[in-house]
Amino acid sequence: MIRTTIFCTLLLSHFGISQVFLKTQGQKIVNQKGENVYLKGLGLGGWMLQEGYMLKTADFAGTRKTENGEWLQYTLTINLTKEYKLHIRYNNESATSSKVSITDESGKILAQIDLPPTDKEWKTISAQKINLSKGEKKLRLYFDIGNANINFFELK
Repeated sequence: MIRTTIFCTLLLSHFGISQVFLKTQGQKIVNQKGENVYLKGLGLGGWMLQEGYMLKTADFAGTRKTENGEWLQYTLTINLTKEYKLHIRYNNESATSSKVSITDESGKILAQIDLPPTDKEWKTISAQKINLSKGEKKLRLYFDIGNANINFFELK
C-alpha cells in the first residue's frame, strides 16, 4: 500500500499535479479539471482481472500446476444444439497422469479426460461426444487429479 501511494505521488508530481481527486463523468474517469484520465494495467479498481488463461499466447498464458479438487468454470453461449469435441492444450511434467472431469451446471459429468505426462512438451488432447443444447451454459473443468498446466481449451 505504501509503495502504491509513493508511486502515485511521484507520478502525479511528475505531471505538476500536487493534489488530484479522480471522479467519474458518465463512463469516463476525469481529474478536477475535467480532463480524461486513463488507467492502464491489470486488475485496477475492481475491473475485470485478466488472468493468464484468458490470453492465448505462443508460449504460455494459462493455469499453472493444477491441484486435486481445483476447477475452472466458464459461461458459454451455445448457438447450436449438437455433439461437440473439447480440445485441451496442456503439459504435465509429473510422472503420473492428471484427470479432468468436464461437467455442466448441474454437476453432470459430460466427459473425463486423462492428461498423461508430457515432460515439458505441450500437447492437445480431445474429448468427443460432449452434447450441449442451445443457450447459455456453464462448463466446469474439475481436476480430479492435478499436476497439469492448462494453456487453453476450445469447443468445436
